[in-house]
Amino acid sequence: MSLRVLSLLSLGAGALALGAQVAMLRELIVALDGNEQGMGIGLATWLVGLALGALCGRLPSRERGESWLRVSYALMALSAPLGILWLRGLSGIFAAGAGEVSSLAQALLLAGLALAPAGAAVGFTFTLIAAFATTRVTIEERAVSRVYVVEALGFLLGGLVTSFVLTPYLPPLAGSVLLSASCLALALPVAPRSCALLAVGLALFAFLGAAASADRASLAWAFEKRLPGVHLVDARQSVYQLSALGGPAPFSLYLSGQYAGSFPDPTLHESMAHRLACLSPRPARVLSAGTLHLGTLRHLLKHPVQQVDLVELDRKAFRLVRDHLPAEDQQALEDERVGLHFGDLRTYLAEGEESYSLILLLMPPAETLLHARLGTVEFYRQVAHRLDRDGALVVSLPSPPNALEGEEADLAASVYRTLRELFPVVRAVPGADGFLVAGWDAERVSVDPELLAARYRARGIESTGFAAELFGLELPRDRSLAYEEALSERAAALEASRDARPASFLYGLSLRSRISGGRGGWWSARPRALVVSCVIPSLICLAWIALRRRRGRKTAIVHLTTVCGAGGMGWWLLLVFAYQVHAGALYGHMAVLSALFMVGLAGGGALFMGYADRFDLRAVSVLALLMSVLIPLSLGFAMTSSLASGTLIIAAGFVTGTVFPAAAGALASEGRTRREIASVLTCSDHFGAALASLLASCLLIPILGLPGTAWLIAVLVAVAILGLLVPKAPVRGRN
Repeated sequence: MSLRVLSLLSLGAGALALGAQVAMLRELIVALDGNEQGMGIGLATWLVGLALGALCGRLPSRERGESWLRVSYALMALSAPLGILWLRGLSGIFAAGAGEVSSLAQALLLAGLALAPAGAAVGFTFTLIAAFATTRVTIEERAVSRVYVVEALGFLLGGLVTSFVLTPYLPPLAGSVLLSASCLALALPVAPRSCALLAVGLALFAFLGAAASADRASLAWAFEKRLPGVHLVDARQSVYQLSALGGPAPFSLYLSGQYAGSFPDPTLHESMAHRLACLSPRPARVLSAGTLHLGTLRHLLKHPVQQVDLVELDRKAFRLVRDHLPAEDQQALEDERVGLHFGDLRTYLAEGEESYSLILLLMPPAETLLHARLGTVEFYRQVAHRLDRDGALVVSLPSPPNALEGEEADLAASVYRTLRELFPVVRAVPGADGFLVAGWDAERVSVDPELLAARYRARGIESTGFAAELFGLELPRDRSLAYEEALSERAAALEASRDARPASFLYGLSLRSRISGGRGGWWSARPRALVVSCVIPSLICLAWIALRRRRGRKTAIVHLTTVCGAGGMGWWLLLVFAYQVHAGALYGHMAVLSALFMVGLAGGGALFMGYADRFDLRAVSVLALLMSVLIPLSLGFAMTSSLASGTLIIAAGFVTGTVFPAAAGALASEGRTRREIASVLTCSDHFGAALASLLASCLLIPILGLPGTAWLIAVLVAVAILGLLVPKAPVRGRN
């Protein structure tokens, strides 16, 4: 097989691998109600499948390898479309239903059944391509380096097309079919005799016309299986999330699987509007983010409001709701006092200077990083800059109707503690529609029902569905005071939520874990035990190397490879979570963020192969240590700049990519065979990456935060390097 054919197949394989991985990771996140932990869980199972596929890829003989390559390439092309359909079918059967939370076991089952087979197809195909490249003995180094570089270009091309073309404009299944068909079209001219490629290519192109309908049908099936009695009305995908509307009326809005609100509900929305408006003594200028447009807005406009700015993150989700709103609510959106602003709320706050007398943050609980990023000290500092001195900030915070305890109490108290970092006055109202009110002036920021009723009467609002006397029933003074006192007492023992460690996100995950029967809350209360548990295996390995110096060299090399594989995956997760804090568009830009890491990974591997005579494993390990120190020191930049995030992701991939070939050279110098080296290092590298993907997303990042997790990785890399520094015992001569 010529180098030109291998290059074109490598280009298409890179794009196919990235497209399949990202498509199924997104579906898994939606199946887990928008929880970004699904990305780490899915990557762990993907990497396990990748390692198994790579091992199997060494089995076919050279004579039959070309036929196997064509078949595996065809399977890769099918993995994304079939993976989406398969995962939706599985989620309808295994994922949690309405009012429930998927456990870690359910998430692993979904990911293992869907992503592991696709990962195996990718590992099998890449191994065959590399095997054909290495058979070209006379130009082996140049051939392998070229394959690496072309694969990286395929990853980059697939990432750019997926993030900026397919995701914004096509449904998930239609986008994956188009990408797969295009990559097959690229391969057909260089493999014209492949019946497998031709058959799959024709099938994908024939299916293109029905892909959108199949996407809608499969999504509706999974939606209705998880929510019996609720039918999918419409769904739209954007770079932020997958928005779905269930019906019939009243409609329910789900954002990447997480419940966001229902409409129309005239009684609830009118009551809520008057309560919110009366929290400010003069609500002349109002800023709102969240669910105000679901039905509350038209009642809010009855108050003396001069301007209402609605900041909506997702234009497609907003249009989905607007198309199904009652006529009077659509008219409210067209009121001349209402301004619509599409984009990130953090960006909107940072770019403007106009102050507001009432700011409403009516968003779901911080059970996902997408929402937790709008509940940190850094975010509330931006809000405080735009709030009038006599204004009020309202943060929705549902709570149990009775006693507040356990994870619910920690989540609520964490939000309360974070607000107290910026605002001297914070009031609390319990209940399913509960909220916190923050501001500067204790006399003006109040939830006293008599004061709110007086404000309502003074405005002369006429309503047949609400009266001033209802304030006393909906906001009982004694309950509010007791609730506020309980939050204040509990918050004293908690930390404020910050961008680097969103504590509210941690408590939200602990609540999910407790509901699903998991033990995540046990670890969250014992962060030191978690750190020790991660370091002990490396220390045991180091002791083994020191005691068995004659045979410990191989162990030291494999240990370093495992740790650096884990470190590379950990770095990537840290940086993409930092990007989510900054941009909030991880769902749509996951593909290009993955592609940047793979570009760095392939570049590091290819560059080392070209200069292997100048560097050894110790030099590469020092580079890894420097990177492990640079990451925690640079996280602040990554959480504020997309350019910094992208640059660090490429650098992390580059450093990770140099370790594997350096370790292979070190093992070869120890007399190990080529087959043994490939098998051992592939398993250790992928095992480390899979373990890090699972632990970092589910435990380390939520509990230790971004900097804490980054420093833990630095410690593990340092311990692994110490193993290389242990001198090898001299070989004793025979008497």
